[in-house]
Amino acid sequence: MHLDIVEGKNRANGDGSESPEEMMQRLAQEDNQPEGDVISEIDRLISRNEATHQDLDDDNLSSPDGRKKHKGKVTKEEIQAEIMNGIQGIGEYIMKSTEAIVKAHNSQLAVPATEIWDVILALNLNPDMEMIAYRFLINNSVEVEALLGCPLEKRKDYLMRILPR
Repeated sequence: MHLDIVEGKNRANGDGSESPEEMMQRLAQEDNQPEGDVISEIDRLISRNEATHQDLDDDNLSSPDGRKKHKGKVTKEEIQAEIMNGIQGIGEYIMKSTEAIVKAHNSQLAVPATEIWDVILALNLNPDMEMIAYRFLINNSVEVEALLGCPLEKRKDYLMRILPR
């Protein structure tokens, strides 16, 4: 038993199918024909369902021209301008983030740990509460600022209210 590989359109029913050998023979015959044999080419395309009568009006006899809009060649100056815009955008982003970091850093109260300890000692807390208050205030600069903003006689009461239980 011999199996043939069927290639081309309509392989399921064999209509218009063409084996590689047949394709080579057809192409060889087409090369030998004069260039003015348009009618036979049209007949062949129609028989293989590759063309219809509507496709064969006078405008469509030649291959379609590339009327699609293609981007023109990009010049070196345009590429450089695009790169410069990108670099400027990155620079602006870095400046904004740096400003945000500086602003956040400046908003934190720069109180040395020794000064925080001195404030805690001045409040006369018990030794266990001193350590809890110190650890809490070292990690919460906003609370340090609030504590130092309180009048001296209210600081101990404020600290007791803000400490975690």
